[in-house]
Amino acid sequence: MIRNIIINLTVVLLSLILVLILGEMTLRVYHYYKFGINILNDVNHGLFTKDNKLGWKMSKNLSYETTVKDALKNVYKIHVKTNEYGFRVFDNPLSNKIKIFFVGDSFTAALEISNDKTYYGIIRNKIKNIGVFAYGAGGYGSLQEFMILDEFIDVINPDLIIWQFFENDFFDNDINLDMLKSFYNTGMPRPYLEENGRITYRYAKYDNLFYALPDIFAENIRLLKFFNTRLSVLVNKPLKNKSGPQEIAQLGLAHKGFGHSAKITKMIMEMVKMRAGKIPVYLFCITNNQPYYDTIKNICQSVGIHFFDGVPQSLNKFENEKLYSTKAGDKEHLNEKGNKIVSERLIELLKENNYPIITTE
Repeated sequence: MIRNIIINLTVVLLSLILVLILGEMTLRVYHYYKFGINILNDVNHGLFTKDNKLGWKMSKNLSYETTVKDALKNVYKIHVKTNEYGFRVFDNPLSNKIKIFFVGDSFTAALEISNDKTYYGIIRNKIKNIGVFAYGAGGYGSLQEFMILDEFIDVINPDLIIWQFFENDFFDNDINLDMLKSFYNTGMPRPYLEENGRITYRYAKYDNLFYALPDIFAENIRLLKFFNTRLSVLVNKPLKNKSGPQEIAQLGLAHKGFGHSAKITKMIMEMVKMRAGKIPVYLFCITNNQPYYDTIKNICQSVGIHFFDGVPQSLNKFENEKLYSTKAGDKEHLNEKGNKIVSERLIELLKENNYPIITTE
């Protein structure tokens, strides 16, 4: 009898392992044919690399081509490249041109767009006398972006820093708010700034469901990340509906989590301003949803960072004419048209602020 039980358990275990192996192989083949992602890449498809300081970073020396659809089902081919530092664009730091350092999150990473179709790629092509340096990574919060600035500012020695901000950066900057959107994260520990100035590394609560496993499993089994993402969505959905953006929209800074995040975000922006020294820092937002827009605008004004107004308003103009006309396939990030609109507005703002730029038009 015991022998039969052992045999049955062994059969069940081997069957389960076989199903998991087949599931993993199927997912990897799907990623390859759908997105052109190498079958041998890790759980983050080779796009992100674990980093002890940053949590994660864009993988270096990426180069892949694939076909994508935007939100309106327009099909276009993209070619995504990064350099040895993970930058999408990295011109010559020794150039005499006006050097602009772009820093941001997934909207600057812009993995839905070819390098030359990103907002900074278009600016680079339209303005003759600038050198562009652009770094963004999916899921990044303001502290991680500051760490990138801190690491590369002395290498690049920019004349101007342009900081791309999105409303969910407030969520990324606070562990409790981050929990409400953890299904957007990479599943790697994130650095958080504490009020006492210390930096701690923690998982957003539900991202720890599978990533408590040894790295050899957590970083290489895509099926685990797939299930983690789906489970995080299910677990977070009721929390998000009850205590997320709706309450923040109603309460603004009176919302405990948002008020705390605004305080932390201001501390980070003070660090940015201090590290930049005499180099002008300009910040622009992708959306103008409240209370996020006015809060980051007020933070910028209070710490001496210039606030570029008008980018989301330009995007909204086209969205009002045709819904999702500026959106990528996920209906959140920007497609080629959206990036073009952002680039045009930023060029206008550079001219309005009397930068001696020479356009090709």
